[in-house]
Amino acid sequence: MAKHFEEYLKSQTCFFLFLLVLLLLVVPHCFSTEPNTPPSPPSNSMAMAKEDLFSSPSSSKRTLLLQQFEAAMHEVPSGPNPTSNK
Repeated sequence: MAKHFEEYLKSQTCFFLFLLVLLLLVVPHCFSTEPNTPPSPPSNSMAMAKEDLFSSPSSSKRTLLLQQFEAAMHEVPSGPNPTSNK
């Protein structure tokens, strides 16, 4: 009985020593104060595009988009869908 208890203690000791070494290796990385990569400022390209587009009324981008929108509206048929099967 004592032999089994000694083997049990050895296996438990090895396991806990392994956990201790693992924790000593992992914990310093979790609490390190040095950032690996510098944080980049969040860039919202859609918001910037809207600001650029509507910032000045004489913007050439805005004029071009308005022209494209009007041309697309004229191409849309106003009647019933000719491809629908009724």
